[in-house]
Amino acid sequence: DHPTLPLAFVADAFRALAGPPQGPPTVVLGPSDDGGYYLIGLDRPLPSLFEMTYSHAGVFEATRARAAEAGARTVVLPPGYDVDDGAGLVRLITEWRAGASVGPKTAAALARLEESGLGGASQLHVPSAPRPGRTA
Repeated sequence: DHPTLPLAFVADAFRALAGPPQGPPTVVLGPSDDGGYYLIGLDRPLPSLFEMTYSHAGVFEATRARAAEAGARTVVLPPGYDVDDGAGLVRLITEWRAGASVGPKTAAALARLEESGLGGASQLHVPSAPRPGRTA
C-alpha cells in the first residue's frame, strides 16, 4: 500500500505499541494525503474502530474519533500517502523514477507498467523522466 514508507515511521509505530498493554488502548495512525491512513496499529483488539464506511476523505478523522470514543490513546505519525488510486500510483512511479527503493517485486511490476505504456505520462499524467540507470 505504501512501498516507499520510511522505515522510521514503522519504527515509531512499534515504539508506541511496545510492551504489554497497560491502561487505555493505544492506536497508532499514519494519516494519508487522501484523508485515509497508510498505517494503523493497535496494542489490543478494538473492533469498534473498524465498524464504519471506508473509501472516503474522512476515514482518518473518523478513525481518530472512534479511537477517542473507545478511550484510546492515539499516536499520529507524520503524514504520508498510500497507493490506492491513480494519484498514489503517479506519486509512487515518480519516486521510483527518482531512485526510491521499492523492493524487487514492486520494481518489476512498475517496470512492466512502464513497458506496457500504462506507467507513461500519457496514461497517468506522470512527468516523463528516465529511471536511474536507464537512458531516455
